[in-house]
Amino acid sequence: EMALMIMACSHIVIINQKGEIHRQLRELLEVALFALKHLDFLKLKPDIVFVLRDQADFDPEALKTQFVKMGQTLTEQADKLKLKISEFINLSTDALHLFPSAFVVQERKGKKLKQPAGLFSDMVLKLREELFKRQETKFEGEIEQVKDFSTMLNWLVHARSVWTTIRKYGGNLVYYESMHE
Repeated sequence: EMALMIMACSHIVIINQKGEIHRQLRELLEVALFALKHLDFLKLKPDIVFVLRDQADFDPEALKTQFVKMGQTLTEQADKLKLKISEFINLSTDALHLFPSAFVVQERKGKKLKQPAGLFSDMVLKLREELFKRQETKFEGEIEQVKDFSTMLNWLVHARSVWTTIRKYGGNLVYYESMHE
């Protein structure tokens, strides 16, 4: 229910995942897409951004392959139910970001010290800047669609309506583990 709420009330959904993209994450997205279609309260399509952190081996091609495979599996499952993923979310390979660990362990005078990693902080700032630029560009073409999000009060009214609907009807829709079920 929380994933559904987040997708229905956000411009950007950042999925912060340790390690790789797992089957459980894909199935969570499947169920959320299925419920979004049936509850019909999506005002705009959120951008789905993946932050895969604690990456010791920065092999972007291997992770991009996983990402593409996840997208294909989502599309295949959605096709079986006559859903088009592109009507509900924006999912593209440029929204995949690989991050190192936020901390490094260094040994000094026989003691292990855990310190913040400078590279991680730099990458977070770069991602933040990229997300703001992406949204500025996106909003130029969607001004009419985002008026429900133009003030905090408008957003709260929308969020309350969404949560009320999810609590009333969502339990039956999000009960399953995947779209296939």
